[in-house]
Amino acid sequence: MNVAKMVAAVLILGIMFGCSSPQSRLPGRWVEEGNNDTQNYIEFFSDNTVTIKTPEMPMSGKWTILSDSRIKADMDIMFSKLTVMFEFKGRRLIMDIMDTDGKKATFVKM
Repeated sequence: MNVAKMVAAVLILGIMFGCSSPQSRLPGRWVEEGNNDTQNYIEFFSDNTVTIKTPEMPMSGKWTILSDSRIKADMDIMFSKLTVMFEFKGRRLIMDIMDTDGKKATFVKM
């Protein structure tokens, strides 16, 4: 009986920690917190591609998880490249490019 409880506990912990990894939490569409404009979003795909969609300049690229759990997105913009860094803070995704107010952009999953 005790062995069965230990096995169940290990399975539950494995599922909890496995599902909370950046690799499993990232895929999906993210919108800037407080912004109801659904034309602007970031979408991460499970094949490690990413799209930043804005009416002015859509971008695409590849994302990777770094050893410190930050997300690095290498984006192609017309004839140049841009690296964007993200990190999880709870259920939010923080982009390290500063906006005009000096605050970091915060995204939530749709």
